[in-house]
Amino acid sequence: APQQAQKPRRFEPCVRGMAGEFPCHRVDMLYHFPMEEIGGGTAVGTGRGSDVWGWTDPATRRDYVLAGRENGTAIVDITDPMRPVYLANLPTSAIDNRIWRDIKVYRDHAFIVSESFEHGMQVLDLTRLRDIDPDDAPVTLDEDALYKEFETAHNIFINEDTGFAYAVGARNLD
Repeated sequence: APQQAQKPRRFEPCVRGMAGEFPCHRVDMLYHFPMEEIGGGTAVGTGRGSDVWGWTDPATRRDYVLAGRENGTAIVDITDPMRPVYLANLPTSAIDNRIWRDIKVYRDHAFIVSESFEHGMQVLDLTRLRDIDPDDAPVTLDEDALYKEFETAHNIFINEDTGFAYAVGARNLD
């Protein structure tokens, strides 16, 4: 019984090609958050997921997932991968909710673009995550900067040697 109590609530071993309801190949599922538990949903416009990126805080060594949704970005602390914490929500800066959102991290900042109208590019200083008490989670964050020289973008690429960010498929909808 004590060992059973230490197992995460959503652990599923990979058995005969399946970890619970998900296909697998020699990889156990440590935890799974349904979209509804990280600020989203599964119906069109409610926060379906589209992209994930990661960041390891160089000062604290904590690991985070940044999960794009139609209606914003969920930030999940996965330092203990069997007991992750939905830590924060960064709402969209757009006037509508479209499925595609892309995230890249350069140094200690997340750069987020979307195909949603009037979104532009959100910039979030990830070092702010250090100050969030998991007991208060999830908290709602505001972006630290919002670049509006384009309205929508399908993707973003950052050249880590130069620090230049390139919005891919960017356009204005005038």
